[in-house]
Amino acid sequence: MEIPIPSQDEVIRSAWMLEHDQILSDLDSWPPDYEQITNALQTYLQSRRIACTCKKESRKNILTINHSSKRCYIIINTNRNHSTIGAGFTKGIQFLQNNPGSSCLYLTDPRCIITKPKWIQTNQKREAFLAAGGQIMQPSEGEIARFYALYSLFCKITEGDIQIETKQGIRPITHDELSAYVGNKEAFPSLIPVIPAEFPGKVSTEIPLEERHEKDDPKKRELSDGAVHTAVCNILYSRPMHIMRADILVQSLQDNGISMTYDELIIWCGKHPAAYKILPNQQGSSIIATGKGPICSDSS
Repeated sequence: MEIPIPSQDEVIRSAWMLEHDQILSDLDSWPPDYEQITNALQTYLQSRRIACTCKKESRKNILTINHSSKRCYIIINTNRNHSTIGAGFTKGIQFLQNNPGSSCLYLTDPRCIITKPKWIQTNQKREAFLAAGGQIMQPSEGEIARFYALYSLFCKITEGDIQIETKQGIRPITHDELSAYVGNKEAFPSLIPVIPAEFPGKVSTEIPLEERHEKDDPKKRELSDGAVHTAVCNILYSRPMHIMRADILVQSLQDNGISMTYDELIIWCGKHPAAYKILPNQQGSSIIATGKGPICSDSS
């Protein structure tokens, strides 16, 4: 029986899933980088036939989108000093004042701060930016991993590292084929929920990272970790080889009262490498318990 040759979309999808889960499980290896975020966003927008131009400024990039008679200004910054952050807000205020009815987004990595309480002038600029109609976009770790994964996949295709077998032989996947895949709304969902397929829309302002950490209850996090450890290990140790596909494990956790998304599970296991090993593959990652006993514990 002849084995069917994977289509180009299947090859790209497999490469995308592999890239995404590898980055998601070890996001620390991908420090905040506004250039990489910009590249990914440009790739996404161009694949969706949304015209955009990029202006490189000191320690930040600015994308201008013109689509369906609308304009949107996206300020992309991952630098963590008050002058760069404040300058970004000032740019946004100027754009909104000069372009009534347009949108302006300030996009950063979730690991970056928006401002600090002691940065009085930066806080004033942020408030003025929001008052003028600007919006702050700070994706979750799971969402920002998609940016870095798309950037990485783009680079690998540039280098010819993603290949497809055809009846004529093996050849590299092209940028046009990647663009067609990313442009397919059914195959490739919106890069992050706040960027619709048609045009960037309203974005809810995120709480700055430092403020979010201050509001976290360490005891709740510890209890939650313990509950997840117990549930994950009970499930995995009931399986041969203590291994399970991550998507199935997510469902099993939900059946046991632990609500986690696929991305959250990959991130969580990545933060406990002594207890779990993530095995990325082209159909989605699997999780294996590496601890000893029915209830494993993280010795790190």
